[in-house]
Amino acid sequence: MGFQCGGLTAPAGTTILDAVKEAVGDNTEVVYEEYPTAKTLSEHDFSYAIVAVGEEIANLGSADDNSELKILFKGDELLKLVAQEIPTLAIVISGRPLVLEPSVLETLDALVAAWLPGTEGNGITDVIFGDYESGGRLLGSWPKDSHQNIHDPLFPDGYGLKSKLWLDGLWIEDWEALDQLYDPHCSNYTSALSSAINEGVDMVTIPLRYQLFLEDLAHLVESGEVSMARIDDAVERILRAKFAAGLFEHAMADRSLLDSKPHGELAREAVRKSLVLLKNRKRSKKTISTIEQKC
Repeated sequence: MGFQCGGLTAPAGTTILDAVKEAVGDNTEVVYEEYPTAKTLSEHDFSYAIVAVGEEIANLGSADDNSELKILFKGDELLKLVAQEIPTLAIVISGRPLVLEPSVLETLDALVAAWLPGTEGNGITDVIFGDYESGGRLLGSWPKDSHQNIHDPLFPDGYGLKSKLWLDGLWIEDWEALDQLYDPHCSNYTSALSSAINEGVDMVTIPLRYQLFLEDLAHLVESGEVSMARIDDAVERILRAKFAAGLFEHAMADRSLLDSKPHGELAREAVRKSLVLLKNRKRSKKTISTIEQKC
């Protein structure tokens, strides 16, 4: 649960594993192993594998930053081990795009970016088992490597298979994430800001150095590196979201909704709609949504 919530302490919820067991029912045998081995794969006749990998976010800030954007705990090796033997769906749990090596990507049958789904693991299974259509799209490009080349991405901005439920929204940068675009941190703040805004970030979270942000952004606009059209688009998206949420009529949130059933249902819907299907290759007549044997 901690991984799903980005390392933050969370109330009781549904893990992806529990959501899978609930979705497939008693007629499907589910075999779980945190670190699958070749021995496990050879001893069972699996129909499908669902492998969740990602990154560990221990706390807010840069202490746990992963400048290479690698899948931790040798996740890439794990994916290749399983996918070479069994039709495999990979679920990437992370707060940002992670590097997907070509040798890993080509072995996978399906790939989903689930971001940080929080307590609502059911929102993921709602989509991967076909109860809801995949509707998410990338709000920014998914780079091929950690060099952040937005002009030659692995998946472009707006990419997402079967995009039927897309809703207009806004892209909010995580806490001080802008500082982490370059290594060492803040080594080229102006360039990082330009890349982020031009890539589509609408709202930047800056707890301390907001004056530097304002000065650099103004300079970027005056120089033409960031267009006023991009600024207007960001402002429009932010205002639209605030009007839709009724914040101009009721500025304070209704805290009674926290941990309530409507709150959970809304969170589950948000997980479904933010899920981005990046790859879906049919290897046989069975699909991910019709698993009825063993996974």
